[in-house]
Amino acid sequence: AQPTDTDSPEDRVARELKMLAGQLTDPSRTDKTKFEAAELLLIRADARAAEILLGFLSPQVPPNPRAQIAVAEAIARAGTGRKEFVEPLMAMLTGADETVRAPAARALATYKDQAVLRKLIEIARSDKQDKAVRLATISAFRQVLDKRTLGVLVSLLDDSDADISAAAGDTLAKITNISAFRTNKELAKKWLRDWGSKKQSVLIAQLADSLARANSALETQNEILRKRLRTSLEDLYAARPAELRETMLVS
Repeated sequence: AQPTDTDSPEDRVARELKMLAGQLTDPSRTDKTKFEAAELLLIRADARAAEILLGFLSPQVPPNPRAQIAVAEAIARAGTGRKEFVEPLMAMLTGADETVRAPAARALATYKDQAVLRKLIEIARSDKQDKAVRLATISAFRQVLDKRTLGVLVSLLDDSDADISAAAGDTLAKITNISAFRTNKELAKKWLRDWGSKKQSVLIAQLADSLARANSALETQNEILRKRLRTSLEDLYAARPAELRETMLVS
């Protein structure tokens, strides 16, 4: 229904909440639309919006994994999840549906709650936990700049499971921008010993500086590739017969 001049502010809010919930429910909507709907619900300081999101995170009949993923990704992007979302996100991470694990792990990794971090560390360490769940959790640690998770990642380099060890090395390399950590366990251990005694604020500042330099180098490389692509396209256009150039421009 379209809003009218007689609609109260409450009516408009209710209608918008219903519309956003409908976008998450509708299977014909794109993943991008679902994500945007989840984001709009998440930023609302409204208990009803939180209830809608919680309803999608919790198990549904029939299942709606695309909506679950959209909500989890919105929480991960915002970095400000509600406490009531923790339990269903943990259920998504440790549940049977592998498609929702990684988004749930990324969302949980943004929580500042120490109990949530302890639980994620426990999952990553436990050899009794499903390996796919451990891998999703370890990968999500790249979003966490914390001395404890760095220590866990270094310790997992010695894990008896090669996949777990490799995942820990990959995550550690991405956090620190030291690619050698993927293959050199002793170097990673030495790095942790050197930095482990420093204050967390100093460690985070060092990591942030390293990542900033990496992003700057990547942007430089991207600009070089863009110039090469532009030159290649211009050369290809010039080499085309005149009657085919219009077709190339359209494509």
